[in-house]
Amino acid sequence: NRRPPADIPDDAIIVRSAGEPFFTPPSRPRKRKLGLGPDARPWIEKIRRGELLPSAPIVEKVTKKYSVREG
Repeated sequence: NRRPPADIPDDAIIVRSAGEPFFTPPSRPRKRKLGLGPDARPWIEKIRRGELLPSAPIVEKVTKKYSVREG
């Protein structure tokens, strides 16, 4: 049920209806996503050294595993 596209003359004046603004509102600035930066190697090294994600000793990990299992 679509009409074929109409030829719009080059000097046509286009008027919008339905309460739309007559100008395009400026776009909002996008929030910057948190990222690792251009190189992730420093972050990987911090994780390996335990600065960001400290690692528990294996005995503590096993104890937690069994306490969750029994709990």
